[in-house]
Amino acid sequence: MRTRRRDTNRATGRRATGRRATGHSATGRWAGGLLALAMLAGGTVGCSSAAKTLTFCTDPTYPPAEFYQVQQVGTASLKRQLAGADIDIATAVAKRLGRPVAFVDIPFDQTIPALLGGKCDAIISFMNDTPQRRRQVSFVDYLAAGQTILLPKGAPPASQVSDLYGRTVSVAKDTTEQEFLQAQDAHTPAGQSIKILSYATEDDAIYALQHGKASAYFGDAPIVAAAANADSSLAVGAQLVPPIPVGIALRPGDPLRAQIAQAIKAMYQNGTMGSILSKWHWASYALTR
Repeated sequence: MRTRRRDTNRATGRRATGRRATGHSATGRWAGGLLALAMLAGGTVGCSSAAKTLTFCTDPTYPPAEFYQVQQVGTASLKRQLAGADIDIATAVAKRLGRPVAFVDIPFDQTIPALLGGKCDAIISFMNDTPQRRRQVSFVDYLAAGQTILLPKGAPPASQVSDLYGRTVSVAKDTTEQEFLQAQDAHTPAGQSIKILSYATEDDAIYALQHGKASAYFGDAPIVAAAANADSSLAVGAQLVPPIPVGIALRPGDPLRAQIAQAIKAMYQNGTMGSILSKWHWASYALTR
């Protein structure tokens, strides 16, 4: 999961954290055109000007979690606006707290330093809640998702890790996916290592698969599903890692954590979270506890 990720145009990395990036043109990126046109997202909420803005760091290169959607304005100009499941969830949290919401666009691998440096109040960027990250930040979990293989249609199946032996797999760098493959590669038979190609963003890693530089891509299940839906030449493979919590990250000891935790709990109870997840076809990633 996005422990993911990212770095240049954006990053990605569920992680080591998994996550993504913006970088190619609209025609070059796997989701830039198809998903932006196919998805709709809500806007910001109106709050009293006296309320302090709740600011989230996010890396908007990870559709359908967070990305820029291009809209036509009038007859000539184009307008970019943030969209995605994470954007809707953060907006709903801020509304519940009675605060306006704002987002800081920042590469995934820089989100935690930005949070700790006071550039935002929290991170929402499909970030996996891992023990390693908890050494720096605290989390309020709001989803759980596994990590899955993406393949070209007609390619040899990959139903287990051993099916990747001797194959080239693309991932976003500094993500939990990359860490998982590196750990597995340490135990491969001689001469059958997994060739891991790491990229600055999820977009770049999927682009590599589409253009034959890799024989498989490994990423968060929601992103793999979205990529397969957007590109009919791709197919979802096996889930190699079971669901991992995805959370909103906050500075350790911040009293805001309790407020956001209560907001997420209330959103599950009153159906707000269910509505958002259904809108983005993410109902299967809802927390069950």
